[in-house]
Amino acid sequence: APRWLLDRTGMIPVSPGYLPRMLPWLMQGARAARQARVDALSKALNSLHASASEEHERQAREAGCPDLLARRDYLHVYESERSFRGDARHWQARQRFGIRFRELVPGELMEVEPNISGNFARAVLMEGQSIALDPGGLVKAVATAFQERQGRIIQHRVHNIGIEAPGDVQVDTTAG
Repeated sequence: APRWLLDRTGMIPVSPGYLPRMLPWLMQGARAARQARVDALSKALNSLHASASEEHERQAREAGCPDLLARRDYLHVYESERSFRGDARHWQARQRFGIRFRELVPGELMEVEPNISGNFARAVLMEGQSIALDPGGLVKAVATAFQERQGRIIQHRVHNIGIEAPGDVQVDTTAG
């Protein structure tokens, strides 16, 4: 990434004179990227996402629109062994949290996706992942069902979200 900043034709060109102003932001990013912090955030995100698919499916059923969600396979492909190995840490983290996937070699990849180019060295298959077929329609249907059950939708800046007990979520906003 540092080379990207200094390369005027790179992905993120930055004038060298601007780098001192970016230093606090870069330092904050470096602190956030430490492994202990990444592990803590990964654990927190996993606790939020672990039942997300099932909860979305439940909400869609209750809103009368289960057809707006589907289960699909996700395929992550890698053009080289090097890029595959470069992603190993991410797959190891997923494995630690019980996220199931299967590594594929080129022959297996062609079996799973016969129309794919033969230019890929490796792939990872995640089966049965959730996808919203119409995200906007899903949100509108769930919001309508929420309002029909006497829910109120308000628009304010959120300062904090706290869970007092299972099912008891407190949201602190600019409105109080």
